[in-house]
Amino acid sequence: CDSNDLIPNDLMVKYYTLRADSGFMLTECVPISERSLAFPGQPGIYTKEQTLGWKKVVDSVHQKGGRIIAQVWHSGRACHSSFQNGLQVWAPSAIAPRSKVRRSQLFHEIPHQMTIDDIKLVIQQFKQAAINCKEAGFDGIQLHCGTGYLIDQFLRDSANKRIDEYGGSIQNRSKF
Repeated sequence: CDSNDLIPNDLMVKYYTLRADSGFMLTECVPISERSLAFPGQPGIYTKEQTLGWKKVVDSVHQKGGRIIAQVWHSGRACHSSFQNGLQVWAPSAIAPRSKVRRSQLFHEIPHQMTIDDIKLVIQQFKQAAINCKEAGFDGIQLHCGTGYLIDQFLRDSANKRIDEYGGSIQNRSKF
């Protein structure tokens, strides 16, 4: 994608179209907001321009008879502010992973513990991403809920030390 505005480009159209005869495919992880970038160069689905870029990909895949599902995500604490234009990293709790950031030599930062308003905002961003995926023509949407990213962080008691309605019991940790 274009590294400045994270819009899917012609190379991505070609990449996915070449694989269209596989039946169906999942996209790479698609960020729902500027704050959900785990590494540089991820094509987003949070602006109109990005949505139109994905529409070109989807239309080309459909022309070849393929089906394509968008995998949307929020990286949570598994990123670095330098990948997010300096925006502070968000997570269920202010606990940094004990490793380096993927695809870099940077160490993880201590994230901002999300407020209830932050949580509601991210839920709204997931909703808007789903709407944008529909506008782009995707055949489905998959929420990336595993491997240490935001939704998984809410579920894990090692990453979620909240004492409010989003922490504690598995029922509360599952509310997100």
